[in-house]
Amino acid sequence: MKPPATQTLFRGLILVSAISCLCLALSRWFLWPITPSSTYLALSENGADAIFHFPVWFFWMLGLLWIGAAVGAYMFRLRARLLLAWLVAFVLISQPLRGLVVQTALEAFAGTAGTLATGGALVLAYFTPLRERFERERKIA
Repeated sequence: MKPPATQTLFRGLILVSAISCLCLALSRWFLWPITPSSTYLALSENGADAIFHFPVWFFWMLGLLWIGAAVGAYMFRLRARLLLAWLVAFVLISQPLRGLVVQTALEAFAGTAGTLATGGALVLAYFTPLRERFERERKIA
C-alpha cells in the first residue's frame, strides 16, 4: 500500500531537517579548512558581542537533540514532535542573544533549508490529518 502524500512529504521534510543539521555540525571540519583565510577569520568571530555565550558543548547537545527529535518524528512519536517544536522555539528565542553570526554560503544554505523544512514538517504534524498519526500513541498509552 502506498503511503499518503502528506506522510511522504512530512518524512522528506524531516530528512532535509536532519541532514542540514548534520551538514552544519560537520562544516567546521570539512568546510572551514578550505575557506579563504579572510573568511576563516570572520568565522572565528562568531558570538562577538553576545548577550549570552553558549558553550560549544551546548550546541553539540542541541544538535544531538535535534537529530533525535527528527528520528522520532519520522517514526511519528508524539514526544518527538513536541521536542522538535520546543527546539525550534528555543533557537528562535535565543538567536538574538548569540551575538554575531557568520556563516559560509553553504552553511547559510543548509541552515535555511533546514529551517524551512522543519517549519513545514511542524505545520504538517500539527495542522493536517497527519496529527492523528502522532496522537494514536497517546490513545494507546
